[in-house]
Amino acid sequence: MVRRAISPDELAETPYNHVIVDGGNIYMAGQVPRDSDGNIVGDDLETQSRKTFENIGILLEEVEKDFNDIAKITVYIMGKQETLDGYKKVYNEVFSEPYPCQTVIGTRPLGDSPVMIEIEAEVPME
Repeated sequence: MVRRAISPDELAETPYNHVIVDGGNIYMAGQVPRDSDGNIVGDDLETQSRKTFENIGILLEEVEKDFNDIAKITVYIMGKQETLDGYKKVYNEVFSEPYPCQTVIGTRPLGDSPVMIEIEAEVPME
């Protein structure tokens, strides 16, 4: 299979590709709650989680996959969060059994960035 890069117009322009498909693997860059103009969507974890998963859905469509095909996600929660309820609510709307493997990491935001969440997804092609 030929290596191909995917960066749909529906997602903000970046200096990197949103997805690389190489062999039987899909490599997805961490997705954040940005609209197509690069603006951050939402000022709470639930809204930002919803937009981030929406962006992941756009990428999945580009490779003819859906959320049921995700094998693993890595989630970075930035800043002090009293609860992860907003993220958990959206996660439970997006996924059902069998749930993907999940790693959630709490970290500090970069500078004064308002981004509260970044999600990477691993999807096998076959």
